[in-house]
Amino acid sequence: MSASDHAAQRTPPSLPPRQQSDESLNVPPSVLRQPRRASNGAPMESYHSHLQKHVRSVRRRTKHTPPPTLASLYQANESMWLACVHYLQAWLSYWLEVMTSDQVDDQLEPFSYHVVKSAANRLYKMVVPWLSLGRVLIHVTEWRSVPLTGGLFSVFLYLWWYGYLMVFVCGWIMYHVFMQRISALADVAFEMDDESATSNNLARDKAKFVIKRLFRGSHSPDVQEDDNHSLEEWIEIVGPPMQLLLLDVIDKLERIKNLMTWKRPAQTRILLCVMGVLCICFWWIPAGCWLKWWQLYMGLEFFVLQGLRTAYPTHRRLFNSIDWVLCHVPNDAEYALEMISKQSSVEPLNLPPLTTTSTTSSFVSSLSSSSSLLLPIPTSSDTLASIRNHMPRYLDSQDPTDDLTTLYKSHPSFACMYHGHIPGRLLVISDIGIQFRSSRWTGQS
Repeated sequence: MSASDHAAQRTPPSLPPRQQSDESLNVPPSVLRQPRRASNGAPMESYHSHLQKHVRSVRRRTKHTPPPTLASLYQANESMWLACVHYLQAWLSYWLEVMTSDQVDDQLEPFSYHVVKSAANRLYKMVVPWLSLGRVLIHVTEWRSVPLTGGLFSVFLYLWWYGYLMVFVCGWIMYHVFMQRISALADVAFEMDDESATSNNLARDKAKFVIKRLFRGSHSPDVQEDDNHSLEEWIEIVGPPMQLLLLDVIDKLERIKNLMTWKRPAQTRILLCVMGVLCICFWWIPAGCWLKWWQLYMGLEFFVLQGLRTAYPTHRRLFNSIDWVLCHVPNDAEYALEMISKQSSVEPLNLPPLTTTSTTSSFVSSLSSSSSLLLPIPTSSDTLASIRNHMPRYLDSQDPTDDLTTLYKSHPSFACMYHGHIPGRLLVISDIGIQFRSSRWTGQS
């Protein structure tokens, strides 16, 4: 081979001729009109912001094998039955590979408040789209609109009676999934159609409003969108009811534990009898029958009992079916106080009288050794403020020889807070009941 042939082989082929134009660039219109949003209608800036806030590390994943096909596994010298068996085995191996983590032995990361805050922000973003549905459900359960709630309750009873309740639930989920897709496609279409967007802004906004209205459903007049609240604002709004709900849940868990551990033998025996009857019923009654009754109970819980608990919050335990089972069962604090009272009744206490000085104010004299929790308790904020103001004044004039440390060492008592403001201890006295003595008043820490 000559040198000219070697040079021809090393020379790359020439580029195709370009279509040059002096007036404009030769760019396809589809590129110029490419939308600035993703396929689901969300702006691309939101994705960049999400990666910047929440992604801490990136690792490369192993490339999975492509899904098997029947044509790739079928061979001419084997039967169709054997090819189908190989096809199912290949699909099973494929799904095992897909569902298996790349790194099984991942090490636990040390605790970090930044990670917890990031997870809380992600959870907040997931909760926000469901706020409108939650407001509508609250509007229904509290019977703010009697025709709306009554109509929905009638529809529920009709579907429950004819056995179409689960059909309606599945159809409702399918409807909202389809409307989510239609809403996203409408947003993308309006973004791509620039000319129509500039000339028909009113028609575009009206169409988008109708589509989002169909997707979100009809809202009540007093329901407003509060999606612009920050996490701290939502804590101030939702914090108090969630705190009350948490306390109720913990109280129920403690009472269930005491019921199971025979703290109330009579109630535990009743529970065993009820469980035995239910076992016999579930053995003979078909599953579809008691499942239907369970659906009726959930409907009554949603439409009736929840509304009564909201209307009468002080009697919320009366309208709770779990509290019906836990009737007369104490929580841990009530049971501990009961045990201390029983011990004091067996071993009577002879408490020494509480000595005070002549410079004691009128308020301090009201908290004498004969005062108990059976007397009326001041509840106003002014009274509690006067308590806090008189305490330091009395501590300055207190006799340093008053040492009552042996009082709480020789007699059973436990620490408590008077109305959440004044620390002290509760003494159990068999003849007059429970007595509160302030730790600041007696000089105790």
